[in-house]
Amino acid sequence: MQKNLSIVDILWRYQQHETLSELDRRILEDWLRQSQANEDLFDDISNEDAWNRQLAKLKSRDSKATWNLIRKRIEAGSSKKAPVLFGWKKYAAIAAIFAGAVTGTFILVTHHPKLMPDQDQTQAERFKNDVNPALPKPTLILANGTVIRLDTAHNGNLTASNLIWKTDSNSLTIQQTAKPAEDEFSTLTTPTGSSYQITLADGSRVWLNAGSSMTFPVSFPGNERRVILSGEGYFEITKNKNKPFLVDAGNGVVRVLGTEFNVRNYVDEPSEKTTLVQGLISLRAGPDSTILKPGHQAVLGRGGKIKTDSVNIQQAAAWRQNLFWFQDEPFDEIMNEIARWYPIHVTYKGPLTERFSGILPRSRSLIEVLKTLEVEEYVHFRIQGNEVQVIPRKT
Repeated sequence: MQKNLSIVDILWRYQQHETLSELDRRILEDWLRQSQANEDLFDDISNEDAWNRQLAKLKSRDSKATWNLIRKRIEAGSSKKAPVLFGWKKYAAIAAIFAGAVTGTFILVTHHPKLMPDQDQTQAERFKNDVNPALPKPTLILANGTVIRLDTAHNGNLTASNLIWKTDSNSLTIQQTAKPAEDEFSTLTTPTGSSYQITLADGSRVWLNAGSSMTFPVSFPGNERRVILSGEGYFEITKNKNKPFLVDAGNGVVRVLGTEFNVRNYVDEPSEKTTLVQGLISLRAGPDSTILKPGHQAVLGRGGKIKTDSVNIQQAAAWRQNLFWFQDEPFDEIMNEIARWYPIHVTYKGPLTERFSGILPRSRSLIEVLKTLEVEEYVHFRIQGNEVQVIPRKT
């Protein structure tokens, strides 16, 4: 699974003319050597004109039949059959990346029968307005209450204590100090359309997703390292067996000595999710607790019960690659995620129970994202100013 998703990511980044690392090139070369069909597929991806023409054909055909054809091509191109996680939808999600690599638009797949479209307005009329991703405006609130706009602050020292430095346009570094300050806590906030990275005093690194905040000390003088998270963060923790790292995420506390993991704790979602990438962590919520292994996720419901299961760790951290990655997600959660990236307010014109799977780049305009969501013909959207109306199709 990991390797298949890696080659998909590499092919996409290659098609987008991004620089590939030495590891990327080795994985790509190994994949090309597996079969002539892989080489042919790579040639097609490299031919932008051909893929534009093919994409136009795909959009005019029945989606499930189209994906079945692409699935067969992917299967035929590999000497080993790719693992199936949830039937033809899995192949469709991967195939969608190949089909949409040129335009950055990934066809979403669902598992419900089509509904009859609501033809009250044309798509051009409903999408006469567009919304781009929000301008990133992350802020840093210092212990003394000073608010610093990080998008306009110059690189370099940000505080009188000379401890917090802006290292580039999207990251902060906390300098280690021989005289730790017990009460100097700051808060990093990433509003709509923003993400940010911070290196803490112990060398641990944290990435914050949009709509998140983290309160942290400028040093860790005691017998533990503790931060408070609201929203979503990805953590790479420096090992220190004598001083565990704790993430206070609302109802649960993650305890770790050194590892990589993702914590998702948005107040408008029904649960908190902690996904372990590598290492070992524990999660405690009241009397309930669990220990996570790599590739597993703990889901903490608002009632305080913890459930664990194996998950796709690339999906859990896809936001770090500037991607929306939906895997059989309820529609309201999809729209909540989109609203954290675009400055919009979402309203619903009726109930919508369908679930969707797909991958989309967060760099696209709102219209491109919503048009993709309309492909399977379950829903219409109408943009009015910064309001997005979600209109279920008529049965």
